[in-house]
Amino acid sequence: MVVIKLSEKVALDGNAIEITNADYEHAGVYTCEAVNEYTAGGKTSKPLIIIERILAVKNELGWIYPLAIIITILVLLVIIIGVCEIRKRRPNKQSQYLTQE
Repeated sequence: MVVIKLSEKVALDGNAIEITNADYEHAGVYTCEAVNEYTAGGKTSKPLIIIERILAVKNELGWIYPLAIIITILVLLVIIIGVCEIRKRRPNKQSQYLTQE
């Protein structure tokens, strides 16, 4: 089978189109039309099949948003734990009044 390279990333291989490392320029609707004419019982039929597929390309930086949320949660957790530890180590005012009497 002969492979026809349309560009660096797009090639036709027989009945298939192959897009390697798809990016935003490749996004869109791809349509495949197939016609198969045949004769059966003295009647000629010519069915047409149309298949459409949408190629959606994800954002290259989409992983940054979940990472930023995780880092923010971790920073808040460290701050909350730090504040709790500082309050735990600080002498309680009520216990000071009880020991002075």
